[in-house]
Order: sequence, then structure tokens, then C-alpha cells
Amino acid sequence: MSTSVKMSALLAVGRIATGAALLASPGRLGALWLGGAAANPGTQLAIRALGVRDLVLGVGALSALGDERRLRRWIGAGAVCDLTDAAGAMATPATALPDGAREGTVAMGAGAALAGALTHRALR
Repeated sequence: MSTSVKMSALLAVGRIATGAALLASPGRLGALWLGGAAANPGTQLAIRALGVRDLVLGVGALSALGDERRLRRWIGAGAVCDLTDAAGAMATPATALPDGAREGTVAMGAGAALAGALTHRALR
């Protein structure tokens, strides 16, 4: 198994774990990210939807491990989602979130997007 396929598998498993955690505990994990807003049932719906997104992206990538062309598409889609998360956080006023949450979301989203983009490129 090539290094890029191994990295793809790690990214996929990380997405599945993240998605499952967001589905299982949207209030607790959301509070770290969104503060008191995470107690709102509507906010928890959005957090669960994000969890489903990551779960689907992870399962899709794992299911494509034997087909690098398909795998590349799943990894690329995940990188775009991560970049969108980072951009969305950057567009959010820092005062709207708990201390460090904006910066943490930007760092996590941008880091995951970079890892996905580099893996996507290596799958060529």
C-alpha cells in the first residue's frame, strides 16, 4: 500500500471518528466550539449535519481504497469541505465564539484541507 493510500485511510478514519463524535455528543463538542449556542436544539441539528457530512466523506474514502481514481475524488471533496470550514470560521467575528474557538477552527480546517490537498495530489 502506497504512502498516499495510507494517508487517505488515516484521513478517512479521522473523519469517521469526528463524524461519529459530533453525532453522539453535539451539545458537549459543540460547546467547545460554539459556546452556549450549542445548547440550542437548532444548533445541535447543524452540528449533527456536520457529523453526517464527515461520516459520509470518511466512509466514501474508505470504500474507494482499492480505486485510486475514486479515492482521489473523495479525498478532494473532503479537502474542499475542510477549506470551507476554515473560511467560514475566518468570516465569523472572534467575539461570536468562545476564546480560541475561531482560531482553533481555522487551524484545524486549514490543516485538514492541506493534508487532504497534499494527499489528493500524491494520488495522481
